[in-house]
Amino acid sequence: MEAITLKGFFRLQIVDPDGTIKGDSGLCKNMITNLGFNKYVAGVLAGSNNTLTLGSVALGSGAAPASDATVLPGEIGVRTAFSGSTSGATAACSTNSSHYAALYATFGAGWHTSVGVGYNISNIGLVNGSASGGTLFAGNTYASSGCASNQAVNISYYLSFTTA
Repeated sequence: MEAITLKGFFRLQIVDPDGTIKGDSGLCKNMITNLGFNKYVAGVLAGSNNTLTLGSVALGSGAAPASDATVLPGEIGVRTAFSGSTSGATAACSTNSSHYAALYATFGAGWHTSVGVGYNISNIGLVNGSASGGTLFAGNTYASSGCASNQAVNISYYLSFTTA
C-alpha cells in the first residue's frame, strides 16, 4: 500500500500602490483541519454527497486555527475568490511524483470594509464559501502585519500531494 501525504503552504505579500512589496510572509506551512480532511478530501474519495470544494481565501487578525476549527479565528469578514482557471485553481503536476494545486488570490487595494482604516492581519484560511460562513479547510498564522487601506494583498497557496 502506498502512502499519500497532503501538505499545504502559503505566501502572503502586502503591496503598496506603486507595486513595492511592503511585507512578505515567506513560504509558510499550513494546518489542515479535521473537517478539511473529512469534507474536502476523504468525502470526495468516498463519493459522499456531503463534500465541499475550495472557493475563497479569508484573512484575519486571530491565532492559528485549531484542528477542529470550522472558521478562521478573528476573520476580518472580507473574502476573495481564487484567480486562474474557471474553477479558481490552477492544477499542475511536477515530474518528481509530486502532484499539487496552486491557488492564487488578490485582495485589491481598498479591500477593507472601512475606507481609510488599516488592519493588522495575522492569519489566513481556505474556505468553501464566498461570504461569511462556510467550512475552513486549512489555515495558519504568520507574523502580524499592518495593512493600510490603499495596500493590496497577494496570496499564493500550494497544496501538495506526495507519494512515499
